[in-house]
Amino acid sequence: MMIKKVFWFTPFLMFCACILFSCSDDQQTKEILNLTTDSDNNISVEQKSDEILSEKAKLLNEIDLCGNKNDSCVLEPKFFPLHEFKEMSSGFALRFHHANESNKRKMWKTFVYVRKDEELKCINKFQGPIMANDTNKIDFPDLLIRLTEFNTDKRLFYNCWFKYNVDKIVYEFDYCDLIHEKPITNSTSPKLIFDHYAESPKKRKEMNDKLRLKLKNQGLY
Repeated sequence: MMIKKVFWFTPFLMFCACILFSCSDDQQTKEILNLTTDSDNNISVEQKSDEILSEKAKLLNEIDLCGNKNDSCVLEPKFFPLHEFKEMSSGFALRFHHANESNKRKMWKTFVYVRKDEELKCINKFQGPIMANDTNKIDFPDLLIRLTEFNTDKRLFYNCWFKYNVDKIVYEFDYCDLIHEKPITNSTSPKLIFDHYAESPKKRKEMNDKLRLKLKNQGLY
C-alpha cells in the first residue's frame, strides 16, 4: 500500500509552495528567522547569528563549489540536515542558485553531501530545489525535489521523491507524485497532468518507470 509522505509543511502551505515555484522562474525563497536571546548563558541574538553564519561559511569553504575557496557563485544557500541528532557537518542537502547569463533565470539546485573518511562527499546533484522531506526518518529522510524540464513552448514541473540507498551511499529515484505543465509564453496557472495517488497501481508503475529513465537521461538528477 502506498503511504503518502509527511511534509515539513502543512498540506495548504505545501500546495502554495509548489504553485509559487512553478509560476515564477525568479522565485525568491523567503526565510523566517526566529532568533531569541539565551539569558542563561548571556548569549546575544547577534552572537548566535554569527555562530550560525560561521558554521555555514565553513561548510561552503570545505565543499568549495566555486573553486579557490570562493563562495561567490553560491547564492541564497539553504542547508537541510540529513541527521536529526548529529551536527550539520555530518551530512546535509544544500539548496542554492546561480544566475544564468543567457536567460537571467534563477537556476535552483540541490546538492547532497555526506561525510565519509572525514571528508564531505557530494553524492547527488539535483537540478531543482528541495521542497520537503519525510520527517518520520531521523537519518537520511526521503527528499522531495522539484525538477523542471524546459521544452520549446512549455515547462514541465516534476515533484519527485528520492530514497537513500545505504549500500550505494546515494539517493535514488523513488517516484513522482505530481506533474504540472505550464506554457512558457504566458502567466497562466500550471495544469496538473499527473497525480500519482489518483492513478491505478499499474499506471503509477508505468509512469514512474518511464520518468526514472527520462529524468536521469536529461541530467535532472
